Amino acid sequence: GSGCTLPGCPCPDQVCADRADLDAYIVAECFGGGVFTTACCDTLQNLNVAAVLDFSGVFATETFGACTPLNLTNWSAEPFAVNTSFASMFAANINVAGLENWKTENVVSMSRMFSSNDVFNGNIGGWDVSKVTSFQSLFMDARSFNQNLSNWNVAKVTTMMGMMDTLKKIALI
Repeated sequence: GSGCTLPGCPCPDQVCADRADLDAYIVAECFGGGVFTTACCDTLQNLNVAAVLDFSGVFATETFGACTPLNLTNWSAEPFAVNTSFASMFAANINVAGLENWKTENVVSMSRMFSSNDVFNGNIGGWDVSKVTSFQSLFMDARSFNQNLSNWNVAKVTTMMGMMDTLKKIALI
């Protein structure tokens, strides 16, 4: 897709300035007319979201499960903004791909990021999580996740409560 074509597009030239722009873009492109359209799956992957600070719950709905997969590879072109939150970002059964090379060095919260996501098993062991302070319930009920996280630097983490509840096996950090 070519991206938002609506007058006054919330993310002109595919660049979202903040969370309000990202939400407006998703509503306009994915739910225009009140019904989810899978055409937005392609346009979402081309957004520049480097300036967005809060991704909390942005894809926490089963609706995005229709994107098979929701490929967000291009979101890694630039590092995420300082003090970014990924809390509950993919807390639903969404087959999300392209996270392997995300530049996460500025992320501070990953609480519940993949909670209740039974289909995610992406290789995120190379992420720089050195500034993350909360992994609370990160993989809670994410029963398919089975990746090596032994290279994660967790020195600044203050809570891991429920981080791996219900996981069957994982290379522990």
